[in-house]
Amino acid sequence: MSSAAQRMTFGDLLQARRIKAAQVSLVGLLLLVLVIDGIDIQLLSLVAPVILEDWSVGRAEFGPAMAGALIGMSFGSLVGGALGDRFGRRRLLIGSVIGFGLATMLAGMTNNIAEMAVLRIVSGFGFGAAAPNAVALANDWLPERARAKVTSLLSVGTPAGGMIGASLVLAVLPIWGWRGTFYACGVLTLFVALAIIALVHESPSYLAAKGQEEAAKRNAGKVLGTVEAEGLEFERPGPEAEKGGSNFLARRYLRLNLGAGLAFFAIAFVSYALVGWTAIMLTSLGFSMAQALVSLFAFNLAAVGAAIATGFVISAIGSRAALAGSSMLLALILVGLVLILNVLGSGASQDSVWAVHLLIGCAGGFAGAAMASIYSMMAAGYDVECRSGGLGFGMTLGRAGGIGASLIGGVLLELGQSEAWPFLSVLAIAAAVGFGCAFISDRHVRPSGPIAEAAS
Repeated sequence: MSSAAQRMTFGDLLQARRIKAAQVSLVGLLLLVLVIDGIDIQLLSLVAPVILEDWSVGRAEFGPAMAGALIGMSFGSLVGGALGDRFGRRRLLIGSVIGFGLATMLAGMTNNIAEMAVLRIVSGFGFGAAAPNAVALANDWLPERARAKVTSLLSVGTPAGGMIGASLVLAVLPIWGWRGTFYACGVLTLFVALAIIALVHESPSYLAAKGQEEAAKRNAGKVLGTVEAEGLEFERPGPEAEKGGSNFLARRYLRLNLGAGLAFFAIAFVSYALVGWTAIMLTSLGFSMAQALVSLFAFNLAAVGAAIATGFVISAIGSRAALAGSSMLLALILVGLVLILNVLGSGASQDSVWAVHLLIGCAGGFAGAAMASIYSMMAAGYDVECRSGGLGFGMTLGRAGGIGASLIGGVLLELGQSEAWPFLSVLAIAAAVGFGCAFISDRHVRPSGPIAEAAS
């Protein structure tokens, strides 16, 4: 082996060579975790009507059970991300997947609201803890050139799982009943946990940052080849990290935490508000339920597609421009939606209805692009020793935005009565906040395409 190869760092080796099948398999498995996460999150809402009839309880009484997963996720993202930085992403990922798999199975055995609420909090904690560790682990194993694309892909795992889960649950519910659907999802989750145990290795960069260089070389050798791994060197923590600045709350991450955290809250607020309240908003304006559902489908489909495409956009123009542009376009779309709905009233023509579908679909696309930009910005902005904790912090603020949208959306629609402008105007302001946050953060994915070359 040449002296140049012997001096090569793990990051340099990842960047210099083609991505191996083992790395692709890792990304696929982590994406599957997040898709199942999305299926499980949606599961209770999909089977709730059957449970209400089975238990003879009202919708208001069932509220704590419905809120349990979101509450658990809020804490799970923050705590699970921090624990992943301390004890290892792989360990926390395995533990969280097993945890929400078992809790989902046990939820199928419940007989009252209190039991269901407790188990949904536990499973939600597992959902929340899995996500930041999965995204951090993928970034640890990939070259810099691929991280934005893969992070954008992983960001759609949970919403895609929700869309897939709706189809699967509606197919199996008449055959297995609501308890059987919980058992099936739980068993599937545990099989994924076994696959993680067998196929996923802790990242060499993380192990080296913890002073375990021999273990780091062994894991690098399992994926990249033993010969190449023998002469590897690993990047040392900078002086700020060695002085105690390796926590995601360290002063050097202040602008990243403010910019990305506030952007996560604002864009999640918009997304959850549109997903949760669009049907009610449109039907109150004279649209049919079928028309409202078409708009919701357009929103979700565009969000997933745009988020995947955003990884390529970030590579070309960087995460700052991607977040600023998508947030501003989202705000403008919402203003346009205010104008068109104000004109339509209850006497909408078919062409005008399709214009509403188009605008709401565009809102989903730009919201998905903004969210993918935030994920990429955070994954790149935090150093390896605190990446999970930083991502978990952002995801927790995103959940808080979702809770805020759930609580405030109905109030804003009630305030407008027969008009949607108070609701949509607040969402447009939140989207504009996302635009400003792109410039608050001082850590971004830099462009690497022709635009970057022209600028240099």
